[in-house]
Amino acid sequence: MLPKTGSAGDVSSLAQQLEERDVELPVLALVESAAGVLNADEIAAADPTDALLFGAEDLAADLGASRTSDGTEVLYARERVVVAASAAGIDAIDTIYPDYGDQEGLREATEFAAQLGYDGKMAIHPDQVPVINDAFTPSDEEIEWAERVVKADNETDAGVFKVDGEMIDAPLISQAERILERAREADRQ
Repeated sequence: MLPKTGSAGDVSSLAQQLEERDVELPVLALVESAAGVLNADEIAAADPTDALLFGAEDLAADLGASRTSDGTEVLYARERVVVAASAAGIDAIDTIYPDYGDQEGLREATEFAAQLGYDGKMAIHPDQVPVINDAFTPSDEEIEWAERVVKADNETDAGVFKVDGEMIDAPLISQAERILERAREADRQ
């Protein structure tokens, strides 16, 4: 994990140090500064970068912002990081949830991160891991919907069709495929 990643140059420098030591490790670029947020796209696109991680606590400090429970002070940055990661085809990992005793708050924050498009969430306490895993694991209902969508797509040549009375097109087919991929990764399918 490369903390305080502010530019693609930071990633390249780490990659060079790893190469000099003949070490192969995934590079997880932690974006937690204003410069990092503004350069998130170039950091994500750098060849050595395997994932972008978003660090809200240090970002808020860098900005002079006060952290709030709803996180509006870092929402732009949170969205920018996930968009940059998606555009580069790498994983995006969301910020920690600092109140490790608040399982319900963690669940809500993690579900929101998943809705934004994040692939995972950092944890600061082992008790957080099951909640995070659960929030990123599709429910039975989501899996069943996705299976119906993919099955219907395979049975038609139409670009648009209905499943359960809902219009389905390419973006929803992609969403269904992502749900099934996550289910496979979680051994739920």
